[in-house]
Amino acid sequence: MGDVDAQLGVGGGEEELQNGVLLAGQGLLWTASSLGNMADVEGLVAMKCDIDTPNAHSGNSTPLMIAARKGHFEVVQFLMRKGADALRVASNGQSVLHAAAAAGALQIVKYIVANMGSSGIASLKDAEGRDAAAVAVQHKSNLVQRFLAKYLRDAKSCGLSVDRNLQLARLAREREARSCLLYTSDAAD
Repeated sequence: MGDVDAQLGVGGGEEELQNGVLLAGQGLLWTASSLGNMADVEGLVAMKCDIDTPNAHSGNSTPLMIAARKGHFEVVQFLMRKGADALRVASNGQSVLHAAAAAGALQIVKYIVANMGSSGIASLKDAEGRDAAAVAVQHKSNLVQRFLAKYLRDAKSCGLSVDRNLQLARLAREREARSCLLYTSDAAD
């Protein structure tokens, strides 16, 4: 069996076939996120493609980072609601906020900061020591740079609104995780 056959699960058992399908689906999720194709992103996430798997061919960027870099707000919003890790960094140390700042995607920057601001994401530095505002300056994203500078000076003055659906989804995932822990500890007794 060749390397490609092994990756796709051809000629192997059912588990190898499932792994091959998931691998192919992951590639499609990266592509759909890059293109802003919401229907495909939703379908692939429903098929259990991992929303945080880094793409080695794209500097270990996740689908969330890829969508932010391309300015696809709806995809970013959907992936964050589904639990994508907004604090994960690519090989260059850049986060989803860096990616959105480089793209000049002000709506995405505001969404990320509104919902992740308390995590310190706005001051997170990349491998070259730059925060998202410095990346915005480098890419001539003046509106993003001005917004981030204002946010870092006085976050309350920015009038950001938190995505209640994102907050509810986080609470539901936390509740489910706790119930799984309780179930596991009850089963062990």
